[in-house]
Amino acid sequence: MRAILWAEFRQVLRRPTMYLLMLLLTVLFAATFGQKVTQDWTIPVFSEEMDQGEVDRLVERLNGYKPDSFEAVEADEALRKIDAGESVIALELTEAGYRLLAPHRAMDVSVVEQLVRGTLEQQRWIKRAAEQLNQPPEKVEKEVAEYLKQPPLMLSVTTFRTEGGFRYDAQAQAVFGMTLFYAIYTITYTVGRILQRKKEGIWDRMIITPVSRARIFFAYLLFGFLLGYGQIALIFTLFRTAFRMDFGGSFGMVLLLCIPYVFVTIALGICLCAFIRSPQHLDAAVPLLAISSAMVGGAFWPIEIVSNDVLLFLSKLVPITYAMEMLKGVAVYGWGWREVAEPMTMLVAMGVILMGIGIHVMEKRHE
Repeated sequence: MRAILWAEFRQVLRRPTMYLLMLLLTVLFAATFGQKVTQDWTIPVFSEEMDQGEVDRLVERLNGYKPDSFEAVEADEALRKIDAGESVIALELTEAGYRLLAPHRAMDVSVVEQLVRGTLEQQRWIKRAAEQLNQPPEKVEKEVAEYLKQPPLMLSVTTFRTEGGFRYDAQAQAVFGMTLFYAIYTITYTVGRILQRKKEGIWDRMIITPVSRARIFFAYLLFGFLLGYGQIALIFTLFRTAFRMDFGGSFGMVLLLCIPYVFVTIALGICLCAFIRSPQHLDAAVPLLAISSAMVGGAFWPIEIVSNDVLLFLSKLVPITYAMEMLKGVAVYGWGWREVAEPMTMLVAMGVILMGIGIHVMEKRHE
């Protein structure tokens, strides 16, 4: 058995192109579709009509909502930052109001506009109150701030979430989906080496050796498991270290939950090898199976947004559905072992059934 493993690993080391390509594609697509908008833009604020002291006060008030998001600059500097791409939006204050300068909609201008409008409206009320009280606006603003520290009425805001609602985490969706999707190719093609060995006549020679068939099958199953699981673990480790993905604080549990998925994918590969006679047919069947499973099982988009009953029924028949449910449940919803028990049991059951069918049909055909 060790000789079989060593021989197959040497073949991988000689021709690692496919496995490296699977790693590269997984990281590329997961990083592209799962990236979070984390860059913080500083918005330059300027005015050619108001005095600098009033502009500074407004900037200070705006930064009270989101620190270091607004910066008071000269008009030329603000326009330079826009032209150079250092800022995607600039705020011009006028006596009558304000203007937002945005050459393109690279960020949500409406959010900034809502914040600026609300802040300026508050400033107008304070200024009007200061005129009526015949006091400096700074004093009135300070008194209002002190008063709001202990307001007569407290308003508590909570988010209502229905039982059927879901949280969308773009990074978790992309990383888990793409990793499980490309793992199908790695595992099935690895197990599919059995077809290649049959075509070359090596399989028949191994069968007549003193090594039992069970050990030969186990060697190829172990080979597929090591490559497939190694690919998944490597990608998850990369995203944890390089992309700072926290996996819900349960990285070890996420890795363990990938074992049933790798097992059922290996079983699926054995089943394909039992019904397919040549490596060329396997090359045609695997992409069709992988893409359709990923689309139906929620690897490319959240299964929660699907409402079609037929698609939801079909999703229950593919392993990737249960794997995505477990991984997202742990990373996004904070599931424990009790919550993941049902989908994990489904994966194990599917793997046992597919493995039994595949080995039985393969043995029958050999006889």
